[in-house]
Amino acid sequence: MECPYAFDFIERDWKQILADYNFTGFEQFPFFKDYVRLLKAQKSNVDKENMIRIAVSTNDGINIFPKMLGMAKEIFIYETKNGTQFKLIEKRNNPFAEKMQHLKTLDVYDLINDCSVIISAHIGKKGVKRLQERGMKLFFLNGSIQEALIEVKKRYSIS
Repeated sequence: MECPYAFDFIERDWKQILADYNFTGFEQFPFFKDYVRLLKAQKSNVDKENMIRIAVSTNDGINIFPKMLGMAKEIFIYETKNGTQFKLIEKRNNPFAEKMQHLKTLDVYDLINDCSVIISAHIGKKGVKRLQERGMKLFFLNGSIQEALIEVKKRYSIS
């Protein structure tokens, strides 16, 4: 007998799931009369020049956090290629959310330094300057994350 989670895992189309995350070159190796299989794939070299990562501060996963960037519990990371489609690729916990310290923006920057765009409701003046010095594009929006992503795409050239 297997638990229901085992069947859920077995029935998934892992090649398609991995392909959605830019894996290619699939090889399948069956073992034990096809009861066990090893699926091998390689992460493809996506055109990183046209790939943009966007960090969005949130506490509920639906709306942009309405206060300072560093106070949000989570930061959602979206990826877009040529500004066409936004894909949530990661949810990062912000270990600095409860801390009130000087230069907190730099701690948060270390958490999201692989991103080039930040969508936030508010960042302090010094934090804005520090992030812009590091090449970040900043967009100050409130409300729904999905609507904000669409608004950023419409109002600003992200490509």
